[in-house]
Amino acid sequence: MDRNPKFRFARFALWLPIALLFFGSASAIGADWEFMLERTNHVQAKLTDGVIDIKTTGNDPYLIGKIRDLDAEDCVLEFEYICAAGINDLQVFFGPPLGLKSSCILPRCPPSENWRVYSGEIVNDALVALSRNPSLMRIDFGRVAGVQIQIRNLRLRPASPAELAVRSKRDEERKVKLKEANRISEYLKASFPVNIDSVHVKANEILLTGSAIPSRVALSDLRLVEYPAWHSIGREDSGVEVNVALKAKGKKWQATLPRRTSNRDRLHSGWRLQYEKGKTKKYVTARRFATKIDTTTNNFPRRPLLPANQKGMGGIVRNGPLEELVELGVTAITVNIPLSPFVSERNDPKFRRIAAPGKPVYFNPGALRRHDSVIDWARKNNIVVTAILLVPVPQNARRVAVLVHPGNEGGKYAMPDLATERGSIVYAKVLDEITRRYSNSEKAPGGITNWIAHNEIDQHAVWTNMGAQPREIIAET
Repeated sequence: MDRNPKFRFARFALWLPIALLFFGSASAIGADWEFMLERTNHVQAKLTDGVIDIKTTGNDPYLIGKIRDLDAEDCVLEFEYICAAGINDLQVFFGPPLGLKSSCILPRCPPSENWRVYSGEIVNDALVALSRNPSLMRIDFGRVAGVQIQIRNLRLRPASPAELAVRSKRDEERKVKLKEANRISEYLKASFPVNIDSVHVKANEILLTGSAIPSRVALSDLRLVEYPAWHSIGREDSGVEVNVALKAKGKKWQATLPRRTSNRDRLHSGWRLQYEKGKTKKYVTARRFATKIDTTTNNFPRRPLLPANQKGMGGIVRNGPLEELVELGVTAITVNIPLSPFVSERNDPKFRRIAAPGKPVYFNPGALRRHDSVIDWARKNNIVVTAILLVPVPQNARRVAVLVHPGNEGGKYAMPDLATERGSIVYAKVLDEITRRYSNSEKAPGGITNWIAHNEIDQHAVWTNMGAQPREIIAET
């Protein structure tokens, strides 16, 4: 390592030619950051001629430095970098103390083999911490060991006019999200006079039954409203009225409608009743999802497979030491199932078209085979399989991102896209194909007994990233 423990940027002579090269004129505006070589973690760092060479050595790599001459307007982190792998999960902390309450997740650094300027705006809690004139800034460089990074000319600077315009748009979007979150919260607090007691999904139709209709309300004044998967309860324009008559049956009511539309299965929809008379229009039930789903095949086990003991192992892959697990007495495993390999926008004779709106998208059945060996091995050894569903964030812009939530801002995995019709239909199709294949733990190619859908929600920035969202919207998703 360089013996000099301090590294200063932005206002020194080194910054001047670089600023002229990239921006046309130099700017002295911005706060300096003084790198402290003795305050690092999980990195090998070396300072040479104004460049920090970094190699990450663990899953929590970071640098800490002193902030000098910070102004109230300095809210954008900027630096130049070279990193062929790119940097995911970039995060900054301000302090002391350097805690999560003063941190901010920044957009990823795209891969670059040449010097490239990066800028990321400090927002939310970290922006509040900046207003308190902190003396330290910690920068976290992802969660992966073995990444080579070069950095120079790091500074905190004011936002440009273009960045201010983006911030203004983001603030407006956040206001809309907060309104949606408030509607969700109010819905959860509300009570309704009518009940939907059951939603029975049969092979070709859906039967809804309910009770407790007030005597003053006529069935003819009630409308059935469908909430497809991509309709949030918090949106004012949510819900689609379905043209179906409600019929009285004793003290109850019922409605029957086709299970499928032209391009999707209503299995995933929620349902409500709305009262309409004159100018009055209001919901009289809570939203209700399927309460019973009929099986349409006989391809399921005669009895549920249960672990024979408490020994389990996670993250099993086909090239792992499978027979050693049997020797150890393991009776339960988890397997990760990334969903992106099942989806392609490239047509292929072996692929199947998915009936989703927008650009043609296809299901790749060949992706199932990569999981067959492990799941069938588990079947042969009476081992319970729990699948963990994951939506990888594409690191290459050319890769299909149809399953990724539109609010995604990085991370390793994303929340699935249940915010759009296209994403919801594709996601449902992929899950339908996977569950059909692995529905029986008594026959080849084996079965999946338990499902974990997009785990580590508490580490949402990394594992289920859908961008900065109010808690209510994340829970609704």
